[in-house]
Amino acid sequence: MQNVLQKNIKDEFARIVERNLSIGMAVKNYKIMCDLLDEEVKDGNRNRKFQMEKWKRYFDFKKVGHKFIILEIYDQPLEKTDKRAKGNNKEYIQHIELLLLSYLSKQKGYRASFTVKKLFLMLSMINQNYIDKNYKEIKENSITDVTNYDINHFYQRSYQKLKEILFGSLRNLENRRLIDYTENTVINIREIVDGKLIQNNRRLATDDEKNYIRDTQRQVLKEMGLEIITQVYLKFKAKEYFDRVNELLWERYGIHYSYTEIDILFTHKYIVEALEEAEILAQEKKLNDKVINYMNKQAKNNYEKNQQEYKREYEKLIDSWIGEVSPIEVENLNLFQLQDTYLDAQMELAEILIRV
Repeated sequence: MQNVLQKNIKDEFARIVERNLSIGMAVKNYKIMCDLLDEEVKDGNRNRKFQMEKWKRYFDFKKVGHKFIILEIYDQPLEKTDKRAKGNNKEYIQHIELLLLSYLSKQKGYRASFTVKKLFLMLSMINQNYIDKNYKEIKENSITDVTNYDINHFYQRSYQKLKEILFGSLRNLENRRLIDYTENTVINIREIVDGKLIQNNRRLATDDEKNYIRDTQRQVLKEMGLEIITQVYLKFKAKEYFDRVNELLWERYGIHYSYTEIDILFTHKYIVEALEEAEILAQEKKLNDKVINYMNKQAKNNYEKNQQEYKREYEKLIDSWIGEVSPIEVENLNLFQLQDTYLDAQMELAEILIRV
């Protein structure tokens, strides 16, 4: 009865979240958030922390000053131990580091520069269509009835997650002192040299130009009634936002557009050394996964075989018995039946005792 009641309470809170919150929404402060969620206003940081941990199971948000920016609303509440709630990207990061180290080890110099999307592509996080295809082409190549909303939502979800994983990998390599990386602002600017207009003139932005870009971006955010750049993507307004920013930059400063370029500095011998270690670790992980998969498969086969044998012997007893079967006779079958929890227990033990 208690479990049913808890499920109903959980479902009711999920309905409140779905009804009163939306992705990209900015809630002015904590009290208003509590009003929207029909939640008690808690006193003390500890109580509020526990309350917000509960909220994080139903939706993701970012604090900007006193405001709450809604980043995602989950279809199903996360379990309390669900690692999605903690943004567990460790496994992705290991793969990306191996690929990036492999690429850098093949370079002759000590520097490599990429746009974010080019890095995605090089690391096989996306394919060329992610960069090249427009909405019309995506729809024409889709079997299902894909809408603009579907495409917008896909790009919003994927781009934020891909960036999170990529920069997690870069930070990890930097913390290990294998690389230094910087995010540089590159501009395409109108410049006349010796009376001639330089075509496709791209270069690093000066500090003044970075200020122009930042201030213009802030102005457009305010024009659109948004608080942070994340909302531009959450509300599917990226094209509108960047078109307006580029329009103002061109009118005021002759800047056609700007973009971020990642500059990576490294020492070749340490990259090669780290790559060899990463390849060994990858093989160890692969072997460990195979062992665990074998153990889990064996446990599943043991359980299913045991259940089938028990069922077969029990049915023999039923067929040969006249009247109601005595529990004593069932016990005298001399057949051990595995508990319903056997399979879960074996899989959990594999995680505790074998997983590296």
